[in-house]
Amino acid sequence: MKEELKIVSINGFIKRQRIQWLGHVMRRNSDAVTKMVLNWKPEGKRPRGRPRKRWLDVVEKDLEDLGVQDWREIVQDRDKWSDLVMAAETLGEL
Repeated sequence: MKEELKIVSINGFIKRQRIQWLGHVMRRNSDAVTKMVLNWKPEGKRPRGRPRKRWLDVVEKDLEDLGVQDWREIVQDRDKWSDLVMAAETLGEL
């Protein structure tokens, strides 16, 4: 019934948007603020306990669940990346 009504799960929608945004940011110039923030590593001591999960860690896990290993190369090809973005919608239902 979901297919007939073209209903997408909220999890699939969020994963799709995350992957789509990653592609947008990674194709920007290296001096773009969004790209610099994505690759930024904070300096100094971190608090005790388990390291916090970064946004990029979550997206890399989504891509891993899709079976993507070399996403940094694929992101430069808009057509391949677009196929990946569409596949991410189904990931939310797994």
